Amino acid sequence: MKASLRKKKILECSKKEFSKNGFYKTQIADIAKAANISRATVYQYFNNKDEIYMTLLSEQLTKWKEMMKQNEIDVSKLTPAEYFSYQVRKTLKYFAGDRYISNIVLRVGIGIPKDIDKPVKHFEESILAVIIDELEKGIKSGFIKKEIDTEFISTLIAGAILRTSSYYFGPYKRKKPINIKQAADEITSIFGAGLFTQEGLSFTKK
Repeated sequence: MKASLRKKKILECSKKEFSKNGFYKTQIADIAKAANISRATVYQYFNNKDEIYMTLLSEQLTKWKEMMKQNEIDVSKLTPAEYFSYQVRKTLKYFAGDRYISNIVLRVGIGIPKDIDKPVKHFEESILAVIIDELEKGIKSGFIKKEIDTEFISTLIAGAILRTSSYYFGPYKRKKPINIKQAADEITSIFGAGLFTQEGLSFTKK
């Protein structure tokens, strides 16, 4: 197996192990067993599980950012509510397409080593930054209420998306996966009344 493919396999297997057991309980031996390689082989690519974890989160964050930049439709034709729902839907699709990553983020506990804490916080803060940016754009356009606390609201929205993803799309889901578009529309409906101005709620595209 080529080095690049072996490294990719290690990361894929580690993602499943971290999702199942959490950062603390997952050991190099677990990852090596899952990848069907020796521990020595794992150490050829990574110094320790901390480095594996940080690499994993960094790659996933890059994938998410790239996906959020892409639009499958002309967003200029969407109403504020439709645009909000579309952005939520894209993030749900990202987590639905990768059953383990949201579970990894949610399983991080208090007291995690500082070096590991940084990429986790960066991952979460990057999601929050995107939501805050969208909210601020909405405020400037007059579609989002200017009096809202964007940091607080972005935390609520991100929490709703991550928890929904973990519960319905995760590897240990307790219910059948829900329809992503319907889920995004319902999240939009719940937050909409508190977010959108009257202009935003009544705005329609011709």
